[in-house]
Amino acid sequence: MSFNITIDNNSAVNGGGVYCEISTGSKTLGYITQVSQNTATNAGGGIYYKGTASTDIATFTQAISVTNNTATNYGGGIYVEANSLKFSNTVTINNNQTTAVTTATNTTSWFYGGGGIYNMGTLNFTNGDVILSNDTTCGHGGGIYNRGGTITCTGGNLTISQCSTRMDNGAVKYYGKGGGIYDTLGGTIIIGASGKAKKLTISNNSSTTGGGLHLADASLTCWGNMLLENDTAAALGGGIYNNNSTIDCKGTMTINDNGSATAGAGIYNDNGTCTYNGTINITNNYQSSATATTGGGGVYVHTSATTTFTGTITINNNYSAFGGGVYNNNILNFNGATTINGNTSMMGGGIYNYTDKTITIGTAASPANLTCNKNTANNTHGGGIYNNGTLSIYGNCNVDSNTAQNGGGGIYNYTNKTITIGTDASPANLICNDNTARTDAGGGIYNAGTLTIYGTSTISNDTAETSGGGIYNSGSAANISCMGTVSMYNNSSKTNGGGIYLYTSGTQMTCASTLSIDSCRANAGGGIYVNTGCTLTIGTAASPANLVLSKNSARTSTGGGLHNAGTINCYGNLTATNDTSNTTGGGIHNAGTLSIGGIATVTGNIAGTTGGGIHTTQNLTLNNGSTLSNNTAGTSGGGLYMTANTI
Repeated sequence: MSFNITIDNNSAVNGGGVYCEISTGSKTLGYITQVSQNTATNAGGGIYYKGTASTDIATFTQAISVTNNTATNYGGGIYVEANSLKFSNTVTINNNQTTAVTTATNTTSWFYGGGGIYNMGTLNFTNGDVILSNDTTCGHGGGIYNRGGTITCTGGNLTISQCSTRMDNGAVKYYGKGGGIYDTLGGTIIIGASGKAKKLTISNNSSTTGGGLHLADASLTCWGNMLLENDTAAALGGGIYNNNSTIDCKGTMTINDNGSATAGAGIYNDNGTCTYNGTINITNNYQSSATATTGGGGVYVHTSATTTFTGTITINNNYSAFGGGVYNNNILNFNGATTINGNTSMMGGGIYNYTDKTITIGTAASPANLTCNKNTANNTHGGGIYNNGTLSIYGNCNVDSNTAQNGGGGIYNYTNKTITIGTDASPANLICNDNTARTDAGGGIYNAGTLTIYGTSTISNDTAETSGGGIYNSGSAANISCMGTVSMYNNSSKTNGGGIYLYTSGTQMTCASTLSIDSCRANAGGGIYVNTGCTLTIGTAASPANLVLSKNSARTSTGGGLHNAGTINCYGNLTATNDTSNTTGGGIHNAGTLSIGGIATVTGNIAGTTGGGIHTTQNLTLNNGSTLSNNTAGTSGGGLYMTANTI
């Protein structure tokens, strides 16, 4: 025979339905199956538990429903003051509430909350699923407020849905934290156990901060998968708000379709050390405020937070004002493979790294790759990446199919800032392909700082509306260093430098190995345009490297392969073949200093007017064995047109 005890429509100061206090030993509450519509003017609208000693345990053994209970201050459904309360069957906690309002001036009220559960002891769910739904509070923790306690759910899944720190009238209560869960003051929550991969689902919850989950000096461990979905924050952290806390997910953590008004629609990291262990997917999160001045559709890192993701992470299809995928305002570490695709913002579609802040991907000992594809900056710069600090990528970097309204379709590196890919001991490669700068320069890369690539660089199919289809390098201290081979092909711009444009006096680019530019197009300098006061260096005297120009075109002006008005030092051989210009210098137009350490081979180039192979107005040295052959000029100098004194 089974017994069912229902406790409803009762009232008290504490424990409106059930008050259980144990001074020694254990108690079994075996037949209580429903606790509903009870009221407490202080704590525990449905159930209040207190154990005097750490060994005191009360156990509910039947499947139980705790519904429609109300407490004024703490724990609308369940309140655990101290020591251990255990449920050994399925638990349903729904439509409970606390009504006292948390305000900024009433310090006591800062601890109000726990619409479904308020825990300061040890709360164990050992067998069966636990479901919280439609629980509300005017304080913190619409579903659960874990205040320095321990909650374990080892025997089933934990689901928290449609819980809120708002009441039915829709008014957002000041200071409300954690629509689903508020875990604080050293609190610990554990879902599952070793060999028991239980799932945590937090969905459709809402709060001022931490729509789904708000952690503050706490920890959460899930041995199965985690899902945070459709949670919303009226201010910060639609899915997760993290303050100096750790989330350890042994399965896969999915943060999807969450929203916040101002920052961190997926995750907001506020202060201290914020750590995430495991595989994480952050997708389709959105910032709702039209006037927001920050961002981080996927991830936001605040000024005093050091945030580390230790596993593989995917940040896709998120939206915010700045940093559609990631907005970093302090220190951000991605230790595993990082994919940031399809995100949108006004600036820094994929990544926005704020002034003098630091992002690191991988480590020297354990390199990790970055993939940053199909992101959009629909108002200004940096379709894939906008860097205004230090960005270090220890693995390979793939930047593909990104778009910026202004400069840097793939990458925008701000004045005097630093991007490094790989190390000397462990070179890593860059692929920058099919990116677009809609109205400005640098279809692939806009660099005004220091960009160092230790491996090979492949820059292809990038487009700029103005200059530098592949690379736009500009600034008195702007410097690009490529330690491996550089292959550029099919890049285009409408003005200067289809492949590369070095613009401002003092700008430098150094290639330690071969620089090859193929099938690039611009009005002038189809392959390369080096402006006055700029320097391009290929190789060194001790380690010569070659410059190869092929099938590039200057559509309306000079230098099909190369237009030089600055300084070019090529310590190896220079080859220009099948390049074309509309006016002068089908292969090369030289109005600066061009030094070739090896042999020049200039063949099959075409100029509309003069200098089919080379047009030079400055002194030029061609070494023994150099060849100019099968070039064509529309008027004069099929092979060579010179107005300089010597050659």
